[in-house]
Amino acid sequence: AAVTGMAEGTVKSHLFRATQSVREQLSRWAET
Repeated sequence: AAVTGMAEGTVKSHLFRATQSVREQLSRWAET
């Protein structure tokens, strides 16, 4: 993370959002 120059917190927040979106898509796919 330090190499990209972004703050560690920013990276974690992006990863968290990505994980949440993936989980939501998976849950929607499982419902159909």
